[in-house]
Amino acid sequence: DLDGTLYDPTALRQAVARRIARAVAGGRWASAREAGKAIRQHKAVDRRVRSEGGRVDPAALAFWTGPLWSAFTEDYLLPCLQEIGPYTEAVSVLDAIARSGRRQVVVSDFDGEDKLSALGLRERFGEVFSGLRMGALKPHPVVMSTVLGRLELPPERVLHVGDRADTDIAAADGAGMASVLVSGRFDALRDA
Repeated sequence: DLDGTLYDPTALRQAVARRIARAVAGGRWASAREAGKAIRQHKAVDRRVRSEGGRVDPAALAFWTGPLWSAFTEDYLLPCLQEIGPYTEAVSVLDAIARSGRRQVVVSDFDGEDKLSALGLRERFGEVFSGLRMGALKPHPVVMSTVLGRLELPPERVLHVGDRADTDIAAADGAGMASVLVSGRFDALRDA
């Protein structure tokens, strides 16, 4: 997983709030207003899609790939991810996994390439999978089944690491994969 697993979501929210406040202080009211609108719509669309079973319908896809969310991502989200950086312990764990020769991929609900680049982590992952591009959000079964098919691996050979039991762990369990729940603490991975 990416969002909330590799970086602190509270720190991200605080960084975005500071950036919006700076926009207001700098007289960029329209930008700040659009950022607030993007955040509210993202939450509403995410909540609706998940409550309807996780399939990404055309309206949700249009929002998440459209100009409002794209502008917010470019102007607020990515600079703030770069500012806060990844969890230090996550980087240590990624390094240890890389030294072991194990393959590392990201399975995120949303597009992750630019986020990983902003965090300075893109080169650590062979592939980045987006549930949005697969047409579903975790824990919808299509996400993990598509990933397993593309990786050509049986589920028992994959460990999914995520920060949410209702999405990440449920998706892994549904696919027959092992999973570890982390929330900024990666102690459980030392034994995995």
